Amino acid sequence: MSPAASRRLWLGLGGASGACAVGFGAYSAHRLSGHAQELVSLASLFQLLHAGTLVALAALSPFGGRWLTAAGCLFVAGTAGFSGGLYVDALLDAPTPLIPLGGTCLILGWLALLAGALLAKPT
Repeated sequence: MSPAASRRLWLGLGGASGACAVGFGAYSAHRLSGHAQELVSLASLFQLLHAGTLVALAALSPFGGRWLTAAGCLFVAGTAGFSGGLYVDALLDAPTPLIPLGGTCLILGWLALLAGALLAKPT
């Protein structure tokens, strides 16, 4: 994938994820209470933090390579699994095994980012 296409991908996914996080957070604040509100607040926090990370990956894409691409893919999958799973649990009272799988993907995404930093060739 070209650096320009990679930049557009991460910016687009970061923007969409950020918008969803803010929307769910607002819904939670106005329509939910108790445990459901706590779950959605946690989900939207994690989603928003990783949306910002995807935007940062867009800025780093010219220096990226496969480790940054792997990190971005893991952040997207992790956010979908972790935050998405928490949203499902909160809104439908249906816990899902996607939550720990998504959390694992988020951790692996950060480790891929670390690997990319450690293995990058000096410029």
